[in-house]
Amino acid sequence: MTAIRFIQPDGNAITINAESGVSLMVAAQENDLPGMAAICGGCCSCGTCHVQLPPESAEKVPAPYVGEQQILAQLPTATSGSRLACQVVVTDALENISVQLLEP
Repeated sequence: MTAIRFIQPDGNAITINAESGVSLMVAAQENDLPGMAAICGGCCSCGTCHVQLPPESAEKVPAPYVGEQQILAQLPTATSGSRLACQVVVTDALENISVQLLEP
């Protein structure tokens, strides 16, 4: 299990233990975290699981693949730390990263 810190839009942080091999989106849903719409169910087609990773967390995850980049390019709130939670797979290397959930 890997500890992941989800920061809610109001600033409150919730740390969960996520199973390796699942996406950040699935980990959030399995732990009943509010704020993760994920309308497409993790198919990388809607952008509703858009999260922000601070630089120290972003450097621990692989770069987004082309499909994710295309969805992020369509989001007006996307920045250099933007990721789709459905595309970031939990590994031991992500221990204690922070994930900022955004306003819906």
